[in-house]
Amino acid sequence: MRELKLYFILQKIATEQKAEVIESELNGRIAMLAARGKRPEKLKQEMGKDGTLADLYIQMREQKAIDKLLESAKIEEVELQPKAEVESSST
Repeated sequence: MRELKLYFILQKIATEQKAEVIESELNGRIAMLAARGKRPEKLKQEMGKDGTLADLYIQMREQKAIDKLLESAKIEEVELQPKAEVESSST
């Protein structure tokens, strides 16, 4: 259930951020995977048949969405208090 929620959230973010994977990026990733012993064209054809090509596209799109979020993220350093101090200050 958690993975399904995460999938929909990342897809929504990817759409809002206009994070799209172009053919050359997909082919580049396939070429990297194919470097392990197969021709890229053959690997892409096999991936298309077994559904892993669509999975790779989704994975790359989600990563682009996450990268875009991180680009605009504002990091704020927060000083952590020891647990004992937090408990005593809340009573």
